[in-house]
Amino acid sequence: MTKNIIIIVLILGFIGIVVLLDIPKVQSIFDLKNQIKEQQKALEGKQYIIGIVEKLRDTYENNKENLNKLEYIMPGEQEIPNLIVQLEAIAAKGGLILGEIGFRAEDKNVATNQDYKSLTVNINLVGDYAAFERFLSTIEENIRLMDVESINFIVQSETTSLFNFNVVFKVYYQ
Repeated sequence: MTKNIIIIVLILGFIGIVVLLDIPKVQSIFDLKNQIKEQQKALEGKQYIIGIVEKLRDTYENNKENLNKLEYIMPGEQEIPNLIVQLEAIAAKGGLILGEIGFRAEDKNVATNQDYKSLTVNINLVGDYAAFERFLSTIEENIRLMDVESINFIVQSETTSLFNFNVVFKVYYQ
């Protein structure tokens, strides 16, 4: 019987020593498993975000042509040389002679909450009334945003039915 008690005590002592010596290792294994789970969750989150970014990139690529059109509608800068060329072409297409062109940028010191800026354009045109109507129609249909603010005209010659038109409008840019 003492033999059995000694064997039981030795077995319990061995188990106790093994458990006491291996508890830190067992705990570190559980810690590593928890870290692996956290890293897997982080990886899944990153993969989800990558999926969203890829969808956005695909949407951008599919709409690139439309986005490029937006640059024509409201360019990033004033682009005065391009605007002059556009106005000359529009006037010539309508049958008008383009005179003076004046530009006035908005006051940069004025604080606004707008996402855009405007440029006031003042042009003088010479031609008949039908040509001026075509000019206004083309301005209205032009891809670049232009808002006519005022129109003044005087008769240049009563015998030729020519008018001097003074048009003030705003163009917008970012």
